[in-house]
Amino acid sequence: MIAREGLGGLTMAAIAEQAGTSVGMVQHYFSSKDELLVFAHQRVTSRFDSWLASTNLDGPVAPIVYEALLRILPLDRERRDEVRVRLAFSAAGVNDPRLAEYQAERQNYLRRRLARAIERAKQNGEVTTDVDARMAATILGALVAGLGSQMITDPRRMSPAVAVGALTAQLSTVFPDLAFDDD
Repeated sequence: MIAREGLGGLTMAAIAEQAGTSVGMVQHYFSSKDELLVFAHQRVTSRFDSWLASTNLDGPVAPIVYEALLRILPLDRERRDEVRVRLAFSAAGVNDPRLAEYQAERQNYLRRRLARAIERAKQNGEVTTDVDARMAATILGALVAGLGSQMITDPRRMSPAVAVGALTAQLSTVFPDLAFDDD
């Protein structure tokens, strides 16, 4: 619903109607719109979080990092909807410190996971020891967030091919000896 109509269409009544239940029942589970927003955001991110938690960094790390970052980009309908929800959540967080804090923690989670993977890649010899894993993770996280936003708001100029090309170009600066398939 958020992906289709944005936050403006998100009311307890609209949620109840969509769910085929009463407003009172929705309010029984969610005492506020913010609580509902956090729940919606958690639902959107749960598929990615599950995949990320199941990844194994014992082998080559670069393909895992590449796949993780591709999973964040809106390259299919489901991920376009996920990015729309994340963008709506971001907009709501501008004026709501609680939502902003929740979103900041989500962004920090991704950066920590990326930095840990890059540190592991240093141990594997996939990344040179002089690469600052935290900075590389920060750049990669910001890049995919920006690319995702632009793919939604300006799909003519930020096509999937352009976005994946930009991602692979940046990844090549972190993992210089590896070729990424950006088809």
